[in-house]
This record gives sequence, C-alpha cells and structure tokens, in this order.
Amino acid sequence: MSWWKAIQDGQWHVKDHNPASKSLQVYKGRYDFNALVHLLHDHCLRETAAQAFFEHNQITPYSIFYEDLLLDLSGTISGILRYLNIELEEGQGIPLSDFKSTSDQINSEWIDRLRNDLQKDSDKVIW
Repeated sequence: MSWWKAIQDGQWHVKDHNPASKSLQVYKGRYDFNALVHLLHDHCLRETAAQAFFEHNQITPYSIFYEDLLLDLSGTISGILRYLNIELEEGQGIPLSDFKSTSDQINSEWIDRLRNDLQKDSDKVIW
C-alpha cells in the first residue's frame, strides 16, 4: 500500500523528526484495485526472479522481514552481520535509523479492502 501511496504523492520515506507531510484526506478516493493488483503482481514476479537467481547460483539468502526490521532494527542488523560473519570493532555500534514507517490507517483500510475485493467472488476465503 505504501508503494501505491508513494507513486501518487512522491513521499517514499519520512524522517523521524519530520511529520508525514500528507494528510490522510489526500488518499480518500484514491484506492485503485487495478493499480494495487498490478503492483502485487509486479512484486510477486520480482520476488520469484530473485529466488530463481539465488537457486541458479546456489546462494542461500538471509531473509529479512520488514516487520522485524521495524520492531528491532539493531537486532535485525546484528543478525545480518552474524550471517555474513562480520564482527563489529571495539566500540562500534549499530546506529539508530532516522526513518519511520510510512504505513498508516489508510494502509490498513486499503489492505482490508484489497483482501475483500480479491476474494469477493470466491467460495473459499483464503486470506
């Protein structure tokens, strides 16, 4: 949802010390089922291509979940460093991020709406 919002308003990230510059009212009436399905499809194709690349090159990627990154940036980065066998030097730490999530109430509303729209004609609700 944030991808679609950023395409519309050009706000790809927000720094902690700067409030989101867009009012939620900006997105009212901007839900677009076809655009969201296109982005979902594009994401699935990109993810599949990445997995095929890893398999072809016999690479075992380290998986990072965005939600984990948001909840524990330092722990997520520490996990990456362990996976890569990289140790921090004495006194070196992991800096905090200046960025915050762009997800908001609109994201939640659009996710629920997309979920319902995708399954509205289905006898079996999966998601």
